[in-house]
Amino acid sequence: MKSLIDVYDWLTKQPGEDPKKHADNLEKLIFEDLVFREKILQSYVRHLDIAN
Repeated sequence: MKSLIDVYDWLTKQPGEDPKKHADNLEKLIFEDLVFREKILQSYVRHLDIAN
């Protein structure tokens, strides 16, 4: 994940509109990934609660 954030930071510092568009898309992907990971974690915790 750190390397993706590094790429995002690099893209936001580049001149022009194209790098900014790519950075926006990458930001959306990173956010969606974090939301997905959170849902998996919550599901796992619920499963543990039910098992106990």
